[in-house]
Amino acid sequence: MKLVPGYGRAMSAAKTGWTRLAQIGVDPSDPEDLRVAKSTFTLVASLVTLMATIWVTTFFLLDRPVSASIPLTYQIASIISLAVFSRTKDFLVIRRVQTVMWATFPFLLQWSLGGYVNSSAVSVWAMVTPVVGLFFGGRPATWITLFVALTVVSASIDGRLDDTNPVPAVARSAFWALNFVCVAIVYVVSTGHFVGQRNRFRDQLRAEQATSERLLLNVLPPQIAQRLGAGENPIVDERSAVTVLFVDIVDFTPLSRSAPPTEVVAVLNRVFSEIDELADRFGLDKIKTLGDGYMLVAGATEPRADHVVAALDMALAARDRLARLDLAGVPIRVRMGLDTGPAIAGVVGHSRFSYDVWGDTVNTASRMESHGLPGEIHVTGRVRDLASDRFEFSSRGLIDVKGLGEMETFVLAGRRLQNDRVPGAEYGGAVRPENVDRTRPVDRP
Repeated sequence: MKLVPGYGRAMSAAKTGWTRLAQIGVDPSDPEDLRVAKSTFTLVASLVTLMATIWVTTFFLLDRPVSASIPLTYQIASIISLAVFSRTKDFLVIRRVQTVMWATFPFLLQWSLGGYVNSSAVSVWAMVTPVVGLFFGGRPATWITLFVALTVVSASIDGRLDDTNPVPAVARSAFWALNFVCVAIVYVVSTGHFVGQRNRFRDQLRAEQATSERLLLNVLPPQIAQRLGAGENPIVDERSAVTVLFVDIVDFTPLSRSAPPTEVVAVLNRVFSEIDELADRFGLDKIKTLGDGYMLVAGATEPRADHVVAALDMALAARDRLARLDLAGVPIRVRMGLDTGPAIAGVVGHSRFSYDVWGDTVNTASRMESHGLPGEIHVTGRVRDLASDRFEFSSRGLIDVKGLGEMETFVLAGRRLQNDRVPGAEYGGAVRPENVDRTRPVDRP
Protein backbone atom coordinates (compact mmCIF):
# COMPACT_ATOMS: atom_id res chain seq x y z
CA MET A 1 0.00 0.00 0.00
CA LYS A 2 1.42 3.38 -1.02
CA LEU A 3 1.05 6.02 1.69
CA VAL A 4 2.30 8.85 -0.51
CA PRO A 5 1.52 8.99 -4.25
CA GLY A 6 4.70 8.78 -6.31
CA TYR A 7 6.83 7.76 -3.33
CA GLY A 8 8.34 4.77 -5.16
CA ARG A 9 9.23 6.83 -8.22
CA ALA A 10 10.76 9.54 -6.06
CA MET A 11 12.91 7.04 -4.16
CA SER A 12 13.99 5.39 -7.40
CA ALA A 13 14.92 8.77 -8.89
CA ALA A 14 16.85 9.70 -5.74
CA LYS A 15 18.76 6.42 -5.81
CA THR A 16 19.60 6.89 -9.48
CA GLY A 17 20.77 10.44 -8.79
CA TRP A 18 23.04 9.39 -5.93
CA THR A 19 24.47 6.57 -8.03
CA ARG A 20 25.29 8.94 -10.88
CA LEU A 21 26.77 11.45 -8.46
CA ALA A 22 29.01 8.74 -6.96
CA GLN A 23 30.42 8.02 -10.42
CA ILE A 24 31.49 11.58 -11.34
CA GLY A 25 35.18 10.89 -10.66
CA VAL A 26 35.31 7.43 -12.19
CA ASP A 27 37.30 7.04 -15.39
CA PRO A 28 36.34 4.21 -17.79
CA SER A 29 39.94 2.98 -17.72
CA ASP A 30 40.06 2.71 -13.91
CA PRO A 31 40.48 -0.78 -12.47
CA GLU A 32 37.46 -2.06 -10.58
CA ASP A 33 38.91 -1.59 -7.07
CA LEU A 34 39.72 2.06 -7.84
CA ARG A 35 36.19 2.57 -9.19
CA VAL A 36 34.76 1.31 -5.90
CA ALA A 37 37.08 3.57 -3.87
CA LYS A 38 36.30 6.65 -5.96
CA SER A 39 32.54 6.18 -5.94
CA THR A 40 32.42 5.50 -2.19
CA PHE A 41 34.62 8.49 -1.39
CA THR A 42 32.50 10.78 -3.61
CA LEU A 43 29.37 9.57 -1.85
CA VAL A 44 30.85 10.33 1.58
CA ALA A 45 32.00 13.81 0.52
CA SER A 46 28.61 14.58 -1.01
CA LEU A 47 26.71 13.42 2.09
CA VAL A 48 28.87 15.46 4.47
CA THR A 49 28.55 18.53 2.21
CA LEU A 50 24.77 18.19 2.13
CA MET A 51 24.46 17.64 5.88
CA ALA A 52 26.61 20.69 6.62
CA THR A 53 23.62 22.79 5.51
CA ILE A 54 21.94 22.05 8.84
CA TRP A 55 24.80 23.59 10.83
CA VAL A 56 25.19 26.58 8.49
CA THR A 57 21.48 27.44 8.69
CA THR A 58 21.15 26.87 12.43
CA PHE A 59 24.18 28.94 13.45
CA PHE A 60 23.12 31.85 11.25
CA LEU A 61 19.70 31.71 12.92
CA LEU A 62 21.42 31.65 16.34
CA ASP A 63 23.42 34.73 15.37
CA ARG A 64 26.72 32.85 15.37
CA PRO A 65 28.16 34.04 11.99
CA VAL A 66 31.73 32.94 12.75
CA SER A 67 30.59 29.45 13.61
CA ALA A 68 28.26 29.36 10.59
CA SER A 69 31.07 30.42 8.26
CA ILE A 70 33.15 27.33 9.09
CA PRO A 71 30.76 24.67 7.68
CA LEU A 72 29.86 27.13 4.90
CA THR A 73 33.52 27.41 3.93
CA TYR A 74 33.72 23.63 3.96
CA GLN A 75 30.69 23.38 1.67
CA ILE A 76 32.13 25.83 -0.87
CA ALA A 77 35.56 24.15 -0.85
CA SER A 78 33.97 20.70 -1.04
CA ILE A 79 31.77 21.58 -4.02
CA ILE A 80 34.78 23.07 -5.83
CA SER A 81 36.90 19.97 -5.12
CA LEU A 82 34.13 17.66 -6.36
CA ALA A 83 33.74 19.73 -9.52
CA VAL A 84 37.50 19.58 -10.17
CA PHE A 85 37.48 15.86 -9.42
CA SER A 86 34.73 15.27 -11.98
CA ARG A 87 36.99 16.81 -14.65
CA THR A 88 40.46 15.59 -13.65
CA LYS A 89 39.54 12.18 -12.10
CA ASP A 90 42.54 12.77 -9.80
CA PHE A 91 41.69 10.74 -6.71
CA LEU A 92 44.85 11.67 -4.79
CA VAL A 93 44.07 15.41 -4.78
CA ILE A 94 40.44 15.20 -3.67
CA ARG A 95 41.30 12.58 -1.07
CA ARG A 96 43.90 14.86 0.52
CA VAL A 97 41.77 18.02 0.33
CA GLN A 98 38.65 16.42 1.78
CA THR A 99 40.50 14.51 4.49
CA VAL A 100 42.31 17.64 5.71
CA MET A 101 38.97 19.48 5.93
CA TRP A 102 37.27 16.57 7.71
CA ALA A 103 40.12 16.43 10.22
CA THR A 104 40.31 20.18 11.01
CA PHE A 105 36.96 21.89 10.40
CA PRO A 106 35.00 20.01 13.12
CA PHE A 107 37.60 21.07 15.72
CA LEU A 108 37.58 24.69 14.45
CA LEU A 109 33.79 24.72 14.78
CA GLN A 110 33.97 23.19 18.26
CA TRP A 111 36.51 25.81 19.42
CA SER A 112 34.40 28.66 17.97
CA LEU A 113 31.39 27.45 19.98
CA GLY A 114 33.23 27.23 23.31
CA GLY A 115 34.25 23.59 23.68
CA TYR A 116 32.88 20.07 23.81
CA VAL A 117 29.69 20.74 25.76
CA ASN A 118 28.59 23.96 24.07
CA SER A 119 29.27 22.48 20.59
CA SER A 120 27.60 19.15 21.42
CA ALA A 121 30.94 17.44 20.67
CA VAL A 122 30.81 18.41 17.01
CA SER A 123 34.40 17.19 16.70
CA VAL A 124 32.92 13.70 16.46
CA TRP A 125 32.75 14.44 12.72
CA ALA A 126 36.55 14.28 12.60
CA MET A 127 36.26 10.56 13.32
CA VAL A 128 35.59 10.20 9.61
CA THR A 129 39.30 10.97 9.03
CA PRO A 130 40.96 7.76 10.36
CA VAL A 131 38.25 5.64 8.74
CA VAL A 132 38.98 7.32 5.41
CA GLY A 133 42.65 6.56 5.91
CA LEU A 134 41.91 2.90 6.51
CA PHE A 135 39.38 2.53 3.71
CA PHE A 136 41.02 4.55 0.98
CA GLY A 137 44.74 4.38 1.74
CA GLY A 138 47.12 7.29 1.56
CA ARG A 139 49.05 6.79 4.81
CA PRO A 140 46.32 5.88 7.34
CA ALA A 141 48.76 6.34 10.24
CA THR A 142 49.21 10.03 9.33
CA TRP A 143 45.48 10.77 9.49
CA ILE A 144 44.98 8.80 12.68
CA THR A 145 47.89 10.67 14.29
CA LEU A 146 46.40 14.02 13.20
CA PHE A 147 43.00 13.10 14.64
CA VAL A 148 44.51 12.03 17.98
CA ALA A 149 46.69 15.16 18.14
CA LEU A 150 43.74 17.52 17.51
CA THR A 151 41.66 15.63 20.08
CA VAL A 152 44.41 16.07 22.69
CA VAL A 153 44.76 19.78 21.85
CA SER A 154 41.01 20.28 22.06
CA ALA A 155 40.84 18.59 25.45
CA SER A 156 43.74 20.66 26.79
CA ILE A 157 42.22 24.04 25.81
CA ASP A 158 38.58 23.18 26.44
CA GLY A 159 38.39 24.96 29.81
CA ARG A 160 39.92 28.15 28.42
CA LEU A 161 37.57 28.62 25.45
CA ASP A 162 35.08 31.50 25.42
CA ASP A 163 31.61 30.16 26.28
CA THR A 164 30.02 33.45 27.39
CA ASN A 165 27.54 33.16 24.54
CA PRO A 166 26.34 29.59 24.98
CA VAL A 167 24.19 27.77 22.46
CA PRO A 168 20.62 27.39 23.79
CA ALA A 169 20.03 24.18 25.68
CA VAL A 170 17.37 22.98 23.26
CA ALA A 171 19.74 23.50 20.31
CA ARG A 172 22.59 21.75 22.14
CA SER A 173 20.41 18.73 22.83
CA ALA A 174 19.32 18.62 19.22
CA PHE A 175 22.91 18.88 18.03
CA TRP A 176 24.04 16.10 20.33
CA ALA A 177 21.56 13.83 18.56
CA LEU A 178 22.31 15.23 15.10
CA ASN A 179 26.07 14.89 15.42
CA PHE A 180 25.94 11.23 16.29
CA VAL A 181 22.99 10.32 14.07
CA CYS A 182 24.41 12.07 10.99
CA VAL A 183 27.88 10.58 11.47
CA ALA A 184 26.22 7.16 11.82
CA ILE A 185 24.26 7.77 8.61
CA VAL A 186 27.45 8.66 6.77
CA TYR A 187 29.10 5.48 8.03
CA VAL A 188 26.13 3.24 7.21
CA VAL A 189 25.48 4.68 3.74
CA SER A 190 29.13 4.76 2.70
CA THR A 191 29.87 1.32 4.13
CA GLY A 192 26.74 -0.09 2.50
CA HIS A 193 27.76 1.39 -0.82
CA PHE A 194 31.32 0.10 -0.43
CA VAL A 195 30.18 -3.41 0.48
CA GLY A 196 27.60 -3.45 -2.31
CA GLN A 197 30.15 -2.36 -4.89
CA ARG A 198 32.70 -4.80 -3.53
CA ASN A 199 30.19 -7.67 -3.72
CA ARG A 200 29.24 -6.66 -7.25
CA PHE A 201 32.92 -6.62 -8.16
CA ARG A 202 33.42 -10.02 -6.51
CA ASP A 203 30.45 -11.52 -8.37
CA GLN A 204 31.67 -10.01 -11.63
CA LEU A 205 35.15 -11.39 -10.99
CA ARG A 206 33.73 -14.84 -10.27
CA ALA A 207 31.68 -14.70 -13.47
CA GLU A 208 34.77 -13.68 -15.44
CA GLN A 209 36.78 -16.47 -13.83
CA ALA A 210 34.06 -18.97 -14.72
CA THR A 211 34.06 -17.68 -18.30
CA SER A 212 37.85 -17.92 -18.45
CA GLU A 213 37.71 -21.47 -17.13
CA ARG A 214 35.10 -22.41 -19.75
CA LEU A 215 37.21 -20.85 -22.48
CA LEU A 216 40.28 -22.67 -21.17
CA LEU A 217 38.38 -25.96 -21.21
CA ASN A 218 37.47 -25.29 -24.84
CA VAL A 219 41.13 -25.21 -25.85
CA LEU A 220 42.65 -27.57 -23.29
CA PRO A 221 41.67 -30.99 -21.92
CA PRO A 222 40.08 -30.71 -18.44
CA GLN A 223 42.98 -32.45 -16.69
CA ILE A 224 45.49 -30.07 -18.25
CA ALA A 225 43.36 -27.02 -17.45
CA GLN A 226 43.20 -28.14 -13.81
CA ARG A 227 46.96 -28.55 -13.65
CA LEU A 228 47.50 -25.10 -15.13
CA GLY A 229 44.99 -23.64 -12.68
CA ALA A 230 46.90 -25.26 -9.82
CA GLY A 231 50.03 -23.41 -10.94
CA GLU A 232 51.90 -26.26 -12.61
CA ASN A 233 54.12 -24.85 -15.32
CA PRO A 234 55.64 -26.07 -17.55
CA ILE A 235 53.49 -29.13 -18.23
CA VAL A 236 55.47 -31.86 -19.99
CA ASP A 237 54.43 -35.53 -20.00
CA GLU A 238 56.45 -38.33 -21.54
CA ARG A 239 54.05 -41.13 -22.41
CA SER A 240 55.32 -44.61 -23.22
CA ALA A 241 52.15 -45.65 -25.06
CA VAL A 242 49.47 -43.53 -26.74
CA THR A 243 47.35 -43.97 -29.85
CA VAL A 244 47.06 -41.04 -32.26
CA LEU A 245 44.07 -40.63 -34.59
CA PHE A 246 43.91 -38.24 -37.54
CA VAL A 247 40.59 -37.54 -39.27
CA ASP A 248 40.44 -35.64 -42.56
CA ILE A 249 37.55 -34.80 -44.88
CA VAL A 250 38.23 -36.10 -48.37
CA ASP A 251 38.22 -33.46 -51.16
CA PHE A 252 36.70 -30.87 -48.85
CA THR A 253 38.32 -27.90 -50.61
CA PRO A 254 36.90 -28.72 -54.08
CA LEU A 255 33.52 -29.51 -52.53
CA SER A 256 33.46 -26.21 -50.65
CA ARG A 257 33.73 -24.25 -53.92
CA SER A 258 30.31 -25.48 -55.00
CA ALA A 259 28.49 -24.46 -51.82
CA PRO A 260 27.75 -21.11 -50.14
CA PRO A 261 30.28 -20.14 -47.43
CA THR A 262 27.62 -20.35 -44.72
CA GLU A 263 26.82 -23.93 -45.67
CA VAL A 264 30.51 -24.83 -45.78
CA VAL A 265 31.08 -23.48 -42.26
CA ALA A 266 27.88 -25.12 -41.00
CA VAL A 267 28.92 -28.54 -42.33
CA LEU A 268 32.45 -28.17 -40.97
CA ASN A 269 31.02 -27.20 -37.61
CA ARG A 270 28.70 -30.22 -37.70
CA VAL A 271 31.62 -32.55 -38.53
CA PHE A 272 33.77 -31.22 -35.69
CA SER A 273 30.83 -31.25 -33.27
CA GLU A 274 30.20 -34.93 -34.05
CA ILE A 275 33.88 -35.69 -33.49
CA ASP A 276 33.84 -33.71 -30.23
CA GLU A 277 30.90 -35.72 -28.97
CA LEU A 278 32.50 -39.04 -29.90
CA ALA A 279 35.80 -37.97 -28.33
CA ASP A 280 34.01 -37.26 -25.05
CA ARG A 281 32.17 -40.57 -25.26
CA PHE A 282 35.27 -42.67 -25.89
CA GLY A 283 37.59 -40.62 -23.69
CA LEU A 284 40.01 -39.35 -26.34
CA ASP A 285 41.88 -36.07 -25.95
CA LYS A 286 40.97 -33.45 -28.54
CA ILE A 287 44.30 -31.96 -29.56
CA LYS A 288 43.61 -29.59 -32.46
CA THR A 289 41.90 -28.99 -35.76
CA LEU A 290 44.00 -28.68 -38.89
CA GLY A 291 41.93 -26.93 -41.56
CA ASP A 292 39.37 -29.62 -42.39
CA GLY A 293 41.21 -32.22 -40.32
CA TYR A 294 41.17 -33.22 -36.66
CA MET A 295 43.85 -34.73 -34.42
CA LEU A 296 42.96 -36.80 -31.35
CA VAL A 297 44.98 -38.90 -28.91
CA ALA A 298 44.09 -41.67 -26.47
CA GLY A 299 46.27 -41.92 -23.37
CA ALA A 300 47.98 -38.51 -23.47
CA THR A 301 46.51 -36.56 -20.57
CA GLU A 302 46.19 -39.70 -18.47
CA PRO A 303 47.80 -43.10 -19.21
CA ARG A 304 45.25 -45.79 -20.03
CA ALA A 305 45.72 -49.46 -20.87
CA ASP A 306 42.94 -49.49 -23.49
CA HIS A 307 44.20 -46.55 -25.57
CA VAL A 308 44.35 -48.60 -28.80
CA VAL A 309 40.86 -50.06 -28.32
CA ALA A 310 39.35 -46.66 -27.48
CA ALA A 311 40.88 -45.01 -30.55
CA LEU A 312 39.77 -47.79 -32.91
CA ASP A 313 36.24 -47.81 -31.49
CA MET A 314 36.00 -44.07 -32.00
CA ALA A 315 37.35 -44.33 -35.55
CA LEU A 316 34.65 -46.86 -36.46
CA ALA A 317 31.92 -44.75 -34.88
CA ALA A 318 33.17 -41.54 -36.53
CA ARG A 319 33.41 -43.14 -39.98
CA ASP A 320 29.82 -44.31 -39.94
CA ARG A 321 28.35 -41.25 -38.28
CA LEU A 322 30.09 -38.73 -40.55
CA ALA A 323 29.03 -40.73 -43.63
CA ARG A 324 25.47 -39.51 -42.97
CA LEU A 325 26.46 -35.88 -43.65
CA ASP A 326 26.66 -34.19 -47.02
CA LEU A 327 27.82 -30.91 -48.56
CA ALA A 328 25.92 -29.50 -51.54
CA GLY A 329 24.31 -32.92 -51.95
CA VAL A 330 27.63 -34.75 -52.00
CA PRO A 331 28.13 -37.23 -49.12
CA ILE A 332 30.94 -36.42 -46.71
CA ARG A 333 33.71 -39.02 -46.72
CA VAL A 334 36.57 -39.10 -44.29
CA ARG A 335 40.04 -40.60 -44.34
CA MET A 336 41.54 -41.74 -41.03
CA GLY A 337 44.95 -42.86 -39.90
CA LEU A 338 46.23 -44.31 -36.63
CA ASP A 339 49.51 -45.28 -35.03
CA THR A 340 50.46 -46.25 -31.52
CA GLY A 341 53.65 -45.82 -29.53
CA PRO A 342 55.52 -43.37 -27.31
CA ALA A 343 55.00 -39.61 -27.48
CA ILE A 344 55.65 -36.37 -25.62
CA ALA A 345 52.70 -34.21 -24.58
CA GLY A 346 52.72 -30.73 -23.08
CA VAL A 347 51.49 -27.16 -23.03
CA VAL A 348 53.19 -24.48 -25.09
CA GLY A 349 52.61 -20.72 -25.19
CA HIS A 350 52.19 -18.03 -22.56
CA SER A 351 49.37 -15.68 -23.56
CA ARG A 352 47.68 -18.37 -25.69
CA PHE A 353 48.00 -21.89 -24.34
CA SER A 354 48.07 -24.87 -26.65
CA TYR A 355 48.18 -28.53 -25.65
CA ASP A 356 49.99 -30.65 -28.22
CA VAL A 357 51.58 -34.05 -28.72
CA TRP A 358 54.87 -34.70 -30.54
CA GLY A 359 56.92 -37.66 -31.68
CA ASP A 360 57.31 -40.30 -34.38
CA THR A 361 53.97 -41.81 -33.43
CA VAL A 362 52.22 -38.56 -34.35
CA ASN A 363 54.10 -38.25 -37.64
CA THR A 364 53.36 -41.85 -38.59
CA ALA A 365 49.65 -41.52 -37.79
CA SER A 366 49.53 -38.44 -39.99
CA ARG A 367 51.15 -40.39 -42.82
CA MET A 368 48.61 -43.18 -42.36
CA GLU A 369 45.83 -40.65 -42.86
CA SER A 370 47.39 -38.98 -45.91
CA HIS A 371 48.18 -42.37 -47.56
CA GLY A 372 44.80 -43.81 -46.66
CA LEU A 373 41.73 -44.40 -48.81
CA PRO A 374 38.42 -42.48 -48.64
CA GLY A 375 36.02 -44.05 -46.17
CA GLU A 376 38.73 -46.31 -44.72
CA ILE A 377 40.65 -46.42 -41.45
CA HIS A 378 44.35 -46.88 -42.21
CA VAL A 379 46.60 -48.21 -39.41
CA THR A 380 50.16 -49.33 -38.85
CA GLY A 381 51.34 -52.83 -38.05
CA ARG A 382 51.83 -51.80 -34.43
CA VAL A 383 48.12 -51.02 -34.11
CA ARG A 384 47.18 -54.30 -35.79
CA ASP A 385 49.49 -56.30 -33.50
CA LEU A 386 48.01 -54.82 -30.32
CA ALA A 387 44.35 -55.06 -31.36
CA SER A 388 44.07 -58.09 -33.63
CA ASP A 389 42.37 -60.09 -30.88
CA ARG A 390 39.43 -57.66 -30.85
CA PHE A 391 39.39 -56.15 -34.34
CA GLU A 392 39.57 -57.47 -37.87
CA PHE A 393 42.13 -55.99 -40.26
CA SER A 394 42.99 -56.50 -43.91
CA SER A 395 46.51 -55.95 -45.18
CA ARG A 396 47.31 -53.38 -47.85
CA GLY A 397 50.71 -54.98 -48.38
CA LEU A 398 53.85 -52.92 -48.62
CA ILE A 399 53.31 -49.28 -49.51
CA ASP A 400 55.85 -46.48 -49.88
CA VAL A 401 55.15 -44.03 -47.05
CA LYS A 402 56.61 -40.56 -47.50
CA GLY A 403 59.53 -40.04 -45.15
CA LEU A 404 59.23 -43.56 -43.71
CA GLY A 405 59.95 -45.83 -46.66
CA GLU A 406 58.16 -49.11 -47.36
CA MET A 407 55.76 -50.31 -44.65
CA GLU A 408 53.11 -52.97 -44.41
CA THR A 409 49.92 -51.22 -43.39
CA PHE A 410 46.41 -52.39 -42.65
CA VAL A 411 42.80 -51.29 -43.02
CA LEU A 412 40.45 -51.67 -40.07
CA ALA A 413 37.42 -53.74 -41.06
CA GLY A 414 35.53 -53.81 -37.77
CA ARG A 415 35.28 -55.46 -34.39
CA ARG A 416 35.44 -59.21 -33.97
CA LEU A 417 32.21 -60.81 -32.81
CA GLN A 418 32.98 -61.64 -29.19
CA ASN A 419 31.69 -60.96 -25.73
CA ASP A 420 33.98 -58.06 -24.88
CA ARG A 421 33.19 -55.83 -27.87
CA VAL A 422 31.71 -52.38 -27.25
CA PRO A 423 28.01 -52.37 -28.23
CA GLY A 424 27.09 -50.09 -31.09
CA ALA A 425 30.65 -48.90 -31.80
CA GLU A 426 30.15 -49.11 -35.53
CA TYR A 427 27.01 -46.98 -35.38
CA GLY A 428 28.06 -44.15 -33.09
CA GLY A 429 26.30 -45.55 -30.04
CA ALA A 430 29.35 -46.72 -28.14
CA VAL A 431 30.12 -46.03 -24.51
CA ARG A 432 33.37 -46.15 -22.61
CA PRO A 433 34.70 -49.69 -22.13
CA GLU A 434 34.36 -49.54 -18.35
CA ASN A 435 30.61 -49.01 -18.74
CA VAL A 436 30.03 -52.02 -21.02
CA ASP A 437 27.94 -54.93 -19.82
CA ARG A 438 30.16 -57.86 -20.69
CA THR A 439 27.77 -60.53 -19.40
CA ARG A 440 26.11 -61.03 -22.77
CA PRO A 441 27.29 -61.08 -26.39
CA VAL A 442 26.23 -58.34 -28.75
CA ASP A 443 26.09 -59.13 -32.45
CA ARG A 444 26.31 -56.75 -35.38
CA PRO A 445 22.83 -56.17 -36.83
